[in-house]
Amino acid sequence: MAKEEVWKRMKKQNTLQYDFCPPKEWDTSRLLQENNKVADILNSLMYSDDIEWAEIAKKLPNELIEILIAEINSGNQILEISTGSWPNTGSVVVRLRNRFSKVSRNYSPKSLWRKLDDPHYCLEEIAQVDNSVEHLIIV
Repeated sequence: MAKEEVWKRMKKQNTLQYDFCPPKEWDTSRLLQENNKVADILNSLMYSDDIEWAEIAKKLPNELIEILIAEINSGNQILEISTGSWPNTGSVVVRLRNRFSKVSRNYSPKSLWRKLDDPHYCLEEIAQVDNSVEHLIIV
């Protein structure tokens, strides 16, 4: 990552959450460069211990990591990544900026894509249960 401080640790009860907060002066090119670094980190088999948000991402099932990488490579952006007690204790929830690509919607029989269009929750989600814990990527 260019600078870890673009990932802000948010304090919430029973939740470990990091929000992506790029500086206002970053242009599209700089955001794309950061996105590529995020994809490289997620692609690596060993995440660096000094990148705290990546420690959360490691807990995602492999299929959801692959979907996340595909979304990032298609230009989507992670806005937030968290782990806590919702929807289950130990769940990882990743929130993206844009709707999912067609490829991600039909990625794996182990993951379930749903269109919700719920203004109070999210527009779409991809969920996967791993060891009785549901993990989500939401838009």
